[in-house]
Amino acid sequence: MLDPVLCTPARAAVWFAFMGESQARGDYIGAVRIRELAIRQRVETLFTTLFQEAGDTKANLGHAAPLARAFDALIDSVWEQSMLEPDTIDLAAAKKTCLDYLQSVLP
Repeated sequence: MLDPVLCTPARAAVWFAFMGESQARGDYIGAVRIRELAIRQRVETLFTTLFQEAGDTKANLGHAAPLARAFDALIDSVWEQSMLEPDTIDLAAAKKTCLDYLQSVLP
């Protein structure tokens, strides 16, 4: 997701233009919502699986979904920064931040 080829100011600008336009187009909202929910579910499943495979208690498994949503929001913030501040985005630092987050929350 943080590949320099994919995460460019131009691509982020297109993405945010579509997001802004989506407020006026119900079909687009429906298509994006389905995709976003599928991505969220996939990330939540990955987090849950990691917690389960680590043998975490059932109580800790309840943390998987909120931690996955936070990770998804972190990724979205990188895309946002690449559009709003294209001259200051540091993808290597963003990748490190994401990896540090994962290391801090995963078992």
